[in-house]
Amino acid sequence: MSDTKFNILLSFIIPAHNSERTLSNCVESIENDVHLSDISCELIIIENGSEDNTLNIAKTLQKKFANVLLEVSEKGVSKARNRGLEVATGRKIVFVDSDDVWVNGSIEAIAKQLAAADADLFMYGYYKENKEVIHDYGRMEEIFSENIDDFKAWLLVRPTLRMQVWAKVFDDGVIKDKTLRFNEELSYSEDSEFLLRYVQSCNTVGIFSKPIYRYLCSGVSAVRTYNPQRMQGYIKSLEVTAIEVANEAAPVREAYLEYILAHFNLIAVHDIFDMQIQGSFIKKLRKMKQLKNEPLFRSALDKISLNRCLTVQLSPEAFIKCHLNLMAGLVCYMKAFLNYRKQRKVSIAET
Repeated sequence: MSDTKFNILLSFIIPAHNSERTLSNCVESIENDVHLSDISCELIIIENGSEDNTLNIAKTLQKKFANVLLEVSEKGVSKARNRGLEVATGRKIVFVDSDDVWVNGSIEAIAKQLAAADADLFMYGYYKENKEVIHDYGRMEEIFSENIDDFKAWLLVRPTLRMQVWAKVFDDGVIKDKTLRFNEELSYSEDSEFLLRYVQSCNTVGIFSKPIYRYLCSGVSAVRTYNPQRMQGYIKSLEVTAIEVANEAAPVREAYLEYILAHFNLIAVHDIFDMQIQGSFIKKLRKMKQLKNEPLFRSALDKISLNRCLTVQLSPEAFIKCHLNLMAGLVCYMKAFLNYRKQRKVSIAET
């Protein structure tokens, strides 16, 4: 494998914050695949404000692997990723979270696809724990340049499945040409906001079923409390993306309503009805009612048709539009309960 920076194919950007337990596994999973593929890659670890042993572990990894670069940024995943973009020299950019792992054989698969046909964005499948997530877009296993608006709309209607920056391959030329950076003013959904702006600059896209990434869910954390700042963080991100889609085609703007309401559900399930948050069901239901009256959510609920809400994902919104707030709350409560039970299983497996 050549180490010269002028023929590096992939730059892996890995933000690391308080990652002492997971960083080595993450980096070594990529290095194993680099070794198998014999393709020139660089791994950029960006330590950002850790309070544990992450920095020392990163230094050890830098000494162990010749293609590992270590950078330091201020605290924040967007600041870390932006630092990575500043120093990356690869033709393509891959974002990896330090608590996840890479799938063997993926680098060679990406290289073969690039040799066959290039694109501004490659999107791949992934594992969520041990469950394979395969995308269901109408055009799979090919590069397309028409109907990019349809692709944007498809992304927006299922953001929690499709709008992460990992399990994707970005083109460094597009990023540099458009001077794209993560919005450091955002603390939530900053990856979705970056992806949306990136896709607006894409002319060609390829979607492939092969899983290249393993997203590892964490177990039950310390007791959580209702955090209105977190809710406002999501709303701030939505206000930014609302401006970015304002001039998009009608199908994209309609899909964006679902994107907004997916965030309503995210907040309701994880920040209101979460099983570790103190408070009765009635008290949490009141908070959900307050949330739906936030101007951005209220507007989306008024604009979206009931037919578009007749899905499992938007079932709370269907009940709300039918003035059945109690039923909407029960759906969110059940989702929170199922999440908690799943997290408990992960926690038990980790002990």
